[in-house]
Amino acid sequence: MSRQFRCLIAVVLLLCGSSTQASEGSGFTELRLTRAELLAELSARNPAVAEAMAAVREAEITERALDARWSLGLQASVGYDQNESYPGGSGRGELSSDGLGRWSLGLAKALPWGTTMALTLGQLRRTQSVPCSTGNEEGLYVPCLFFGAEKSPIELGPWFTTAVSVTLTQPLLKGAGRGVSEVVEQQAALEREARRKSASGLVARASLEALTLYARWVAASSELSDLRASLERSKRLTEMAKALVEADQLAAVEVASFEVRELSLREGLMTAEESIALLGSALAAAIGAPPGVVVVPTEPLRSWLPPSEGADALCTEAVAVDPRLQELVMRRQQAELAVETAREEGRPSLDLTGSLSPSGTSDGWGGSLSDAAAMEARGYGAALTLTMPLDNVAADARLEQSRLVGERLRTQQTALEVTVCREVRVGRERLATMGARRALAASRTEQTARLVAAREAKFEAGYGTMDELFAALEGHEQSRAAERRIAAEEETAQLQLLAARGRLLSAFVEAPATTGALAP
Repeated sequence: MSRQFRCLIAVVLLLCGSSTQASEGSGFTELRLTRAELLAELSARNPAVAEAMAAVREAEITERALDARWSLGLQASVGYDQNESYPGGSGRGELSSDGLGRWSLGLAKALPWGTTMALTLGQLRRTQSVPCSTGNEEGLYVPCLFFGAEKSPIELGPWFTTAVSVTLTQPLLKGAGRGVSEVVEQQAALEREARRKSASGLVARASLEALTLYARWVAASSELSDLRASLERSKRLTEMAKALVEADQLAAVEVASFEVRELSLREGLMTAEESIALLGSALAAAIGAPPGVVVVPTEPLRSWLPPSEGADALCTEAVAVDPRLQELVMRRQQAELAVETAREEGRPSLDLTGSLSPSGTSDGWGGSLSDAAAMEARGYGAALTLTMPLDNVAADARLEQSRLVGERLRTQQTALEVTVCREVRVGRERLATMGARRALAASRTEQTARLVAAREAKFEAGYGTMDELFAALEGHEQSRAAERRIAAEEETAQLQLLAARGRLLSAFVEAPATTGALAP
């Protein structure tokens, strides 16, 4: 089992120690989740993931069902025939009657390498009724035991004939039957693995989308905190401006600028709160949570180290583990098997059949069975059966179709390899520069924070201008926004790179367990 699929199973079994609580006045239930708990809920409840996992189980069941082809088969029959005919074939006289009762019991088994074996036990029970004649009629007569006695049929039998038959049929061509018999199992195994890769890819894509929403929510929450801090500072500055007006150090009209700024911050605060609510609902939808639930992340943005491997090494790794590429490889192998199957349909088949059939006949069941077991009367059989298809139109069509499917999958594989390598290279380059950008943004935020404090002090002392203070505030807010944006971009880029390298699930799954946070 691949590492990706093991991670998938571990995610499904992850213990979610999350908590839920109702938001006051909102009518929504908050589901507080870490990143690992988010992935566990997604794997357990997302409808698309559930459908993909069901497809995997369906393929596994189909593969197991193929074993029934190699199971013993039992066949039993019972019947009776009644035949009437003229004695001697003269067409005249009284009719004779033959009764034939029969039953048989057989076991058959097909072996994986192509041989078919059958064992049959059967019995015939024959009775005969022959008309009696006094010799005055034409035809074949059976004289009466007593001349002049009333004519009545002579009953003969019953006779029992028991036969035991062992038959073996062995294909001689097409790999002695092995290639033809195994191709179905190979196709089923490839289908199972292809569906597993498809499920792994779907979980990886859904997880990447959910974790990206998670990072956006955390960034929006940080923006909301900054807006609240700015609003509190704006309120303090407004009160400060009013005090300066009362002290005749500031014109009354200037207070309106502070009030307008405060209103703008309130508007931005409402927009940020709405954005957080939408992201929480989007996260709930991503994991398949029921209506009335919003997801609230509990972990901050992470600081990531850029990968130490080179671009070529990352590209090779990503191509080797990408589930979409692995699925295409499985589909190509299926197409190649379909090509070989179509070719075999147009080739002749030659089967060798051998049989041994000891039999015995007696006027009692036990005697006929003992005669058959003693092999006093034996029958041997051998046959070569040649089957030659004369019309290959359908097989040729399937052959051409399978070839076209293989070529199309090969083209898709090549294009996807290029895309994966490009994504990995771009992601690595982005991460290589984001660390420096983040450090510069943090330094700029620290500098603008000191500048805001200095301008506030000057303004409070009455010799700083309002324009200088507003410029410092705007610069600090822009610095904070840039720092948040870089952090969110860095986490998104790292998530994309982890997904491309097949490490997204293992990066967050730490402890497997059994239950989730939401009731079914």
